[in-house]
Amino acid sequence: MPYPYHDFDLLVVGAGLTGLTIGRLAADDGLRVLVLEARDTIGGNLVESEGHGGAYHKYGPHIFHCNDERIFNFLSRFTEWRPYQHKVRFWYRGKLLPLPINYDTITAMLGEAAARAVAATGLETITYADLLNKSWPDDVRTVMSELAEVAGRYVYKPYTQRMWGEWADKLDASVTSRVKIRTNNDDRYFTDRYQAMPFRYNDLVNNMGRHGGITYETCSAPDWAEVLFCFGGKPVVWTASLDDFVDELPLLPYRSVSFNTYIGFYWPDNMAATINTPDVGPFTRYSNMNMLMGRGAEKDGGVVVMTERPMEHMAERGSGGQIIRHNDALYPIPCEETRRLYDEYTRLAEATALALGAKVWFAGRLGRYQYFDMHQAVANAMSVYQEVARYRAAKQDGGVDVTV
Repeated sequence: MPYPYHDFDLLVVGAGLTGLTIGRLAADDGLRVLVLEARDTIGGNLVESEGHGGAYHKYGPHIFHCNDERIFNFLSRFTEWRPYQHKVRFWYRGKLLPLPINYDTITAMLGEAAARAVAATGLETITYADLLNKSWPDDVRTVMSELAEVAGRYVYKPYTQRMWGEWADKLDASVTSRVKIRTNNDDRYFTDRYQAMPFRYNDLVNNMGRHGGITYETCSAPDWAEVLFCFGGKPVVWTASLDDFVDELPLLPYRSVSFNTYIGFYWPDNMAATINTPDVGPFTRYSNMNMLMGRGAEKDGGVVVMTERPMEHMAERGSGGQIIRHNDALYPIPCEETRRLYDEYTRLAEATALALGAKVWFAGRLGRYQYFDMHQAVANAMSVYQEVARYRAAKQDGGVDVTV
């Protein structure tokens, strides 16, 4: 490896949002940071592409939302924002209805009397699992059963099956609980305090990554044992997949998505940037990139539409142990079977790092094998960096110079 490791205080593997956040926090504290990234761009899945007369989100819609002022203020250092509240519709018997399911959705599917009965429970939100499993009072039991049936048939079951494939029946209940049914008529997809879009995600990540204390290198398949050994006890943050770190176990399974864009000349709802099709057609959703990029629902020259088709992540190990990935590892699969495999990877990775004299933290969506929204990725990065800072402080207090 050609890098002069003695010149750096921290190694970050991966330049997605998690890696960039950690690198920037460290550089702001005066550390010299080396970031190794397999792609030729930084920003991970936030990156935008150019085409069809403008920019668009390369890896599907990315909507910033959070309730944490600290996270919003941190990202605001690197971008200006434009107000944006995301709205989604789904097709139901030839009509577009709000998603998440709300009072208006229930009215359209079951009638207003049913919607009033659901609202009268006094609950603001209801999970699909609660619809199925909770012991409801007699006066709403029938309505809840009907809602569970129609919501399951047209939204939750078909989308889950298409999104997760063969894993659909093994998933944690938390998967369907992420999109809760609302008893009011709020048709926004998110209800967080902070909802906005950067004018360009590329500018946000480039501004975050632009610091004299950060060095970037494109590095797709190095000898990680050599890298960690050479780094010699100084902190390393790993945000890539753990099956890139050690190779003694079966590959961690992921779901991938095929994204395609085309120019259309019609958009069915100028209030909603995404149309979900849980139970019809080859795609799970269509997104209007004109709206997402702040160009309006339609413009001269048509609408830039992105389609998404979930698929299995295809990968295998090469003869040298490196992983050959034929599509992107986008979604960790949350279930008991994969959690056990990830725990085995964690134990083996920690033992490997210890044997090499390395101190490694695993972070981010791939490193933790856990789905993160953007704000969650930043929060995880901040937490990990605090651990790194405490480790460095303890080493220095113990009389060990870790800045060599």
